[in-house]
Amino acid sequence: YPTIEDVDLYNNYASPCAGGVSIEHQGTTGREAVGFRNCIFRNNSCPINGAGIDMLRGSAAVVENCLFIDNKSNSSHDARSSKVPPWRPKRGGGTLTVFPTSRVVVKNCTFTGNRNGVDDSGIESIFEDCIFWMNNAPGGWLTAPRYELDIKDADGVRGCFLQGETIDLYGTLDPQTNVLGCPDPEFDASYRPQAPGFENAGYRPEKIDA
Repeated sequence: YPTIEDVDLYNNYASPCAGGVSIEHQGTTGREAVGFRNCIFRNNSCPINGAGIDMLRGSAAVVENCLFIDNKSNSSHDARSSKVPPWRPKRGGGTLTVFPTSRVVVKNCTFTGNRNGVDDSGIESIFEDCIFWMNNAPGGWLTAPRYELDIKDADGVRGCFLQGETIDLYGTLDPQTNVLGCPDPEFDASYRPQAPGFENAGYRPEKIDA
C-alpha cells in the first residue's frame, strides 16, 4: 500500500485496461489503502476502462490533490482487448474506474478533457471538493454522450462542481451539496480554477510557478 507523491504519469498505454495505474488488493485492504498525492495523470489511454486509475475488486485508494487530464478510456480495440467484454458496453468506462467491492476517497482533484470522468460501482466512496469539467474527449468506440460521474452510491459526493454532456448519469447526486451544471472554472495554465466560487475545489499544483 504505497503512497505515491509528486509524480507525473503520462503517455502510457495498457490493454485492455489501466493505462496509468492498476490497483488490485483482492480484498486484503482492511484499513489500508494505496495513496496518490499531488500527482498528474495525463494522456494515458486504454481500450476499455481506467485510463488513469483502474481499481479491481476488493481494492482501496486515497487520491488527494491530483489532476486528471486528456486520459482516454474506450480507445480503439487491439487484438487483446477485443477478446474482453466491455465493462460499460453502452457508456464506456471512466478515467477512474472503481469495480464492485472497492472503495476510493478522492479529495480536491480535477478531472477535465478526459474521455468520461469517473465510473464507480464500489461501496461508500467519497468525492469531496472535486471539479469535473467537460470530460468529453472525442474518438474511441463510444457512441453515447460522455459523462462526468457514473455512480450509484453517491452519498459521499459533496462539494463537487460538475459540467459536461451528461453530468450525473444515474441522477444520484445531491444538488444541495454539489453544483450541477457549474460555470466555467477558468483554469489557468497550471489548471488552478480562477473563477469565483471555486476557491476550495479542485487541484492545486504544489510547486509555485516561476
